Amino acid sequence: MGSVSMQISRISENLRVVQNEIAMLACEELELSFAEIEFGEPDVNALRMVKSSVDHLRQVLRSYIDLASEQMTADLREFQSARMEQTTQILRYACQGTADSRRRRL
Repeated sequence: MGSVSMQISRISENLRVVQNEIAMLACEELELSFAEIEFGEPDVNALRMVKSSVDHLRQVLRSYIDLASEQMTADLREFQSARMEQTTQILRYACQGTADSRRRRL
């Protein structure tokens, strides 16, 4: 699991770098008025490819997060069920011990 966490951290860092680069480009463009900005077809196509990649990444992340959440929920249910069974057994033994003590006194 450690390697997956490291890979996810590395990917997050790479995405931050891309985000910063896009933000810097946007800031440079914002210094001009929108009327002065001329997007050529290659610029628009490049932006569409980035958007498509980000949309796909968002879907993959949502699926990954949902899967991880389902696994954690299943593990938690299993843990709670085992804990409930142990608690029930402890209470039975405790009640049985109390009942045995009362019988001895009588």
